[in-house]
Amino acid sequence: MTLLDQPSFILPNHVTNWDPLLVGIASPRMMYYVSSDHIFRLGWISRLLVFLVAPIPRVKSSTDWKTVSSIIKLIREGHNICIFPEGNMTFGGETEELHATTAK
Repeated sequence: MTLLDQPSFILPNHVTNWDPLLVGIASPRMMYYVSSDHIFRLGWISRLLVFLVAPIPRVKSSTDWKTVSSIIKLIREGHNICIFPEGNMTFGGETEELHATTAK
């Protein structure tokens, strides 16, 4: 049994716009991504992203219980969840400060 044969949280660095697709390609099973809600306001690009990477919307700088509820439901169904814990893309590849709310 490998790690991703059971429901898992994946917490990678986020250094390019390609990261969600690359993580998804590397995963043997469907991966759901916690994403800033802004990606749902990009017109046809939003529809493409929803199709390709199954994002779970997250409102930044707020306690978002709908996101937590969605994550719990997907984990109980046996899915994998990817969270980029820094909350933003980091261009230098160095780990940025992690927000305490990520772990809550």
